Amino acid sequence: MTRWKDILFNNFALKLAAFALAVFIWAIIAGNERTSFSKSLKIPVEITNVASQIEIKSIKPEEIQLTLQGATNTLNRITPENLRVTINLKDFTTSAKINFFAEDQIVLPEGISIVSIHPKMIEIAIEEFRAKEVPIRIRFRGKLNRNLKLVEYKANPDRVTVLAFQSNMSQIAAVFSEEIDLAEIAGSETRRLGLILPKNALKFRDRKDVNVQLTIETDGDERQRR
Repeated sequence: MTRWKDILFNNFALKLAAFALAVFIWAIIAGNERTSFSKSLKIPVEITNVASQIEIKSIKPEEIQLTLQGATNTLNRITPENLRVTINLKDFTTSAKINFFAEDQIVLPEGISIVSIHPKMIEIAIEEFRAKEVPIRIRFRGKLNRNLKLVEYKANPDRVTVLAFQSNMSQIAAVFSEEIDLAEIAGSETRRLGLILPKNALKFRDRKDVNVQLTIETDGDERQRR
């Protein structure tokens, strides 16, 4: 019994102080967990599972102003980097304007609630795009030297496929190449030219250039044929 008393009461003041400190720290931690605080932040709108033939034309707004309430420790772990308004578009495959309640698209940790959210509604505009094959038009500038004549030119390929919104398809009739400066031409040759994406197109599907074969004759070549 004496041995246990010695263990218990030896350095009793120091042990009592350590115990009081532990109780104090526990009280702070427990108090933080129980006490409810508020936190305001802006979080981005994130779109997932967009169909391959769909393009997002607009997201209004792109950020949401949010005020949350809950335990301090949990709130401190919530940042714009780990909290999103996530909108899943897997069921949308045609052009549309869709409205979503922002609150329904947020997954919050347990014990955290929304005090206020602005705006409450998010509008997503999506549009279907399609492929269209159109002819390639070769552009020229300048003039050949006086003793040269452009007999023929051929584009290979002579057509290209572009992707565009369905509503813009009728406005795309052809694709133009970069210009060939005829003043630089000295004889028959083949050139690779970049293609210029039409204003209402989204992108080229397969290629962005074209090979152009130029057949040039001189005055001497023409006289020999005669």
